[in-house]
Amino acid sequence: MTAAAVKAIMGEPAEVQPGPPSSGKTEIWIYRRSTYGVVRQIQTGTRSETTNYRGADMMDRAAQSVAVPIYVREVDKTTETISLLMIDGSFIVQKHSAVIQKEYQ
Repeated sequence: MTAAAVKAIMGEPAEVQPGPPSSGKTEIWIYRRSTYGVVRQIQTGTRSETTNYRGADMMDRAAQSVAVPIYVREVDKTTETISLLMIDGSFIVQKHSAVIQKEYQ
């Protein structure tokens, strides 16, 4: 596959590095993309909150302390890296890797 065909499919690489020595022009084209997966709410703790309440007789009662949960969003972020070995303007071989990380918001 030619360099023009690769760019038509993949776009411009994020990075171009010199490749290993060979008899021609050698480059490694690097593409990266991040995608987000499952979003979950997870409880990270509690906070104490004081609240007044009214009884069935509609009379105010004493303050009561309750534990209120604290939540954050947990998101799976996948970062993929694709490295293409290009020799003399032609695609030769690819290497793919992916890293999954959890982000908290």
